[in-house]
Amino acid sequence: MVAESPPIVLDIPKETLSIVLSFASLRDLLNLRLVCSQYSQDTIFDAAHCLWMCEDEEPRPMSARRLRSMLARFSIGTIRCVKLEGILLTYRGLVQGRHGTSISPRYLCNLLSESCGTSLERLELRVAEEEEPGYVPPPTNNNLFTDTIQLEKLQTLRIIGEIGHAENPLCRSLLCATANLVDLALCGCQNLNDHDVEGVILPRFRHTLRSMSLIDCAGLETPVVQSTILQSLGMQKCPNLDSLALDCPCLTSLDLSQSTYVNVELWGLHKKLPRLKLLSLAGNDVLKYAVVPSPSLLEYIDLSGCSSLMSINISCPSLHHLRTDECCKLEMVSIQSFAIKSLDLSNLPLLLVRIHCPCLLNLKLNSCEGLESKRCSIICPSLRDVDIRGTLLFSPEDFCDSVSVRCEWIGP
Repeated sequence: MVAESPPIVLDIPKETLSIVLSFASLRDLLNLRLVCSQYSQDTIFDAAHCLWMCEDEEPRPMSARRLRSMLARFSIGTIRCVKLEGILLTYRGLVQGRHGTSISPRYLCNLLSESCGTSLERLELRVAEEEEPGYVPPPTNNNLFTDTIQLEKLQTLRIIGEIGHAENPLCRSLLCATANLVDLALCGCQNLNDHDVEGVILPRFRHTLRSMSLIDCAGLETPVVQSTILQSLGMQKCPNLDSLALDCPCLTSLDLSQSTYVNVELWGLHKKLPRLKLLSLAGNDVLKYAVVPSPSLLEYIDLSGCSSLMSINISCPSLHHLRTDECCKLEMVSIQSFAIKSLDLSNLPLLLVRIHCPCLLNLKLNSCEGLESKRCSIICPSLRDVDIRGTLLFSPEDFCDSVSVRCEWIGP
């Protein structure tokens, strides 16, 4: 009997190999071409199509010369993914610094357009600004889309960094370079405002944009988000976000965590967002009453850290998970769900609890010191484990024999 030879990397389908190699650094990809002659062929090497330089590998700022050199190592029209960390932006000229370590947004965008303008599909940048005290950047064109840079296949754009320039030239140049954006994430763009979102970004990508995440954008205050295809929306850590008007019938995920003062009306949310499954309002300081009526399709709700929250009334048949930790004023909880199996209401100042969940298996009410059994309605026929430690007004006799009760009950 002839033993079967072990599988080799070359047997992996090109599509799978493309994903595996996309996590390798440029240095590893270049060394890979020396291992086997087949890896030196464009059909194999171009499967990697990813330039990834991170801070762990290159701790010093990315110079213009090194960046151009790295891009030149790839065949023109083969790079489909670029991930760069350590980009230092300057507004004084194209390239600044003794070794060209400060790069202007226009120089960076032109370089990307020249080397991979016809192939780039995903771009991730971690940048910082080089600003001197008292320096005022020169004014730029206020029209967001008046550039000649072309990244025609770009579908995913992620920019992370403290970008305080009044015109956001990097964001504006890259946004104007494509009309096919599907996934947009901007973090730290301090001057991104309501008009940029509702009057420019959403109209321009109204036929393609399905995911938008705007994190730590201080210029957002009362944006109106209207889209017929948007599926995921995040506006986290936006300190000045006061209200958010939504008209997104296909939206399934809404994350407003750590946007402290945003006022969200939950009562009619299921009508405006009929497909919403994930909702996060963690860290909200103005929400007092969380009322989510049926027939909401919500599966995940995060209300943790809502310091003003006093009452929760949720009727979601498909709810799987609810977070309420660190809600220091929460006194009343009413939950109806046919899907939730575990519920943690521990360490809360609860006075009234109504839980009607046929599939609930585990319930935690420990350290709810003010909770009395006569003010609780727990109808959970599948309940198997209950933690009532620290609730001295509760007793194991309040539950049927099939329920495992953990308690520190003191009898009369």
